[in-house]
Amino acid sequence: MPKKKEKQSIKVAGRRYSGSDGKDPLSTALDDTARLFNNGSLSLEARKEEAASGERSLSRELDDVFINKYIETFGDIKPSGETSPAAADDQGLAKADKLRDQSFEKTEIYKGFFREYNIFNYEYHALVRPDGVMAGFSISLPERKKVYSKKERGSLDSLLPHLHQSLSESLADITKTSDAVLIETVSKMTRPALIVDQNARVRTANSRAARILEANDGLSVDKNGSLAARNPEATRDLHAILETVHSRHRDGTPDAAAICLLRRPSGNRHLQLLASPIGDASGTEGELFALIFLCDPERSVRVSEAVLRKLYELTPAEAAVASRLAKGESVEQICDHLTITANTCRTHLKRIYSKTSTSRQGELISLVLTSIATIPEPS
Repeated sequence: MPKKKEKQSIKVAGRRYSGSDGKDPLSTALDDTARLFNNGSLSLEARKEEAASGERSLSRELDDVFINKYIETFGDIKPSGETSPAAADDQGLAKADKLRDQSFEKTEIYKGFFREYNIFNYEYHALVRPDGVMAGFSISLPERKKVYSKKERGSLDSLLPHLHQSLSESLADITKTSDAVLIETVSKMTRPALIVDQNARVRTANSRAARILEANDGLSVDKNGSLAARNPEATRDLHAILETVHSRHRDGTPDAAAICLLRRPSGNRHLQLLASPIGDASGTEGELFALIFLCDPERSVRVSEAVLRKLYELTPAEAAVASRLAKGESVEQICDHLTITANTCRTHLKRIYSKTSTSRQGELISLVLTSIATIPEPS
């Protein structure tokens, strides 16, 4: 490839990270790459595809009819598969590397399909997320061009990592809106909550759940973004529980939720976990999610005295007594903390019983703990 084109290829890679033109990264990268190799002759055709996004594909020369017919007719058939070893996932494939021109011209794929579209060299690059959403781009050469020169192939291969990165960013944007809804919903939950996919990868977590995960005391996130328990065996057990949740959901089991206790290396009381399936059970496995609620028994219950005052028309002193009683303090402890006598505390309790229509401490505690006074404000 001439020096000029080598410099242009470097420029293409650089523009991929500038993002100055406002276009999505993949479209910009494909436009620049096609322009670099076409040189006015349209020898390279590029097509961006977002097969599972529900959005209209952006086509250049290769239209939806071609792609759909190719998939319907040949699926994953590769004309070079029987004559060469499988390539690595990140290796660019070119027909010229695998089959002689004369051999390719005799294949069913060429005679019955590619020739009709004047395509002689076709390669497809795709990324597939765990939930099944796919994005990709294809590169083709017409019969008159047939193959890249060695320098052209080298230049294209040098650009492929940048195109793949652009593709990855494009793929991340496909369900950005739906992910944003999940994130906002979970973030507003007042209990530690997170959502994981079928591979136990954390999709989102609110701040309360994040603090538990960051403490790494019985539950954390590994380098792959998946939930991990205190050791490999406990992690396998946890993942098996989550898989059971998804399996029950797919089978239509009414109560598909599961609970478990997570032992903690610190010796603190076990973390409590409740997992419940969400999403469409008729979807593909990767599209199923589980909503997980966590409870840390070591964290004291927060009771809003202001809310108690509004609910039951309590005085500030009465609300303070009711709040501390609900959090497990004895009458003696309440007296110490509030600097009041036992007689004053008993007087407050009698008034609280009257205003809340209760008659015993246990009944009052149950009422307070099941009220909205224990719901913390979103953080």
